[in-house]
Amino acid sequence: MTAMSQKPNPTIGKKEFEISLSYFREHSADYSFQNLAGAQIVYRWSWKKSTKVGAGGLVAVQDYDPLHESDFVPYGALFGDITQFIGKHQKWSFGGQIGHGIFKREQKYENTYYNYKGVNKHTAGMYYSISFNYRSIISKKILMVVSAAYTLRNFRQKVTKEIYSPPSVDEYTSTDKYSGPGIRVGIIF
Repeated sequence: MTAMSQKPNPTIGKKEFEISLSYFREHSADYSFQNLAGAQIVYRWSWKKSTKVGAGGLVAVQDYDPLHESDFVPYGALFGDITQFIGKHQKWSFGGQIGHGIFKREQKYENTYYNYKGVNKHTAGMYYSISFNYRSIISKKILMVVSAAYTLRNFRQKVTKEIYSPPSVDEYTSTDKYSGPGIRVGIIF
């Protein structure tokens, strides 16, 4: 292990491609919890001596469905990525991701007893993630990365309610924020 830690990092100054699995346990302001599990792909290139920038995507499932139609629903995100390395061997680093989520759920309902119908729309908002990472050399061209990370995801809700008698339309929007810690484990080529 000591000999491995002395080897130079083979991706210093080069482009890299990361594939990782992730798991997050998030909560909202009302202390409701949800789990997010998935995979992400990131492509990075050197920007400065100890910094890499990149772009990537996340594909995941979450166990919270705002419309209570399913146990698990898909979630995705497209994001920009920046990684700042610590030390000349680039084994330790801090990272950040910012992008937009991909999520859409819609529910239509009607209540003839109370004379109204409506639509609830849920869409994804911004996606943010920060991480503290450790890289370990597996072979000349492959690294393993383990990251402790924290995410913040926004979801927008738009509710439209049309009342028949007397005729009126009630419409409002709100934002749900989920955040929490997680872990990522991946391979870098």
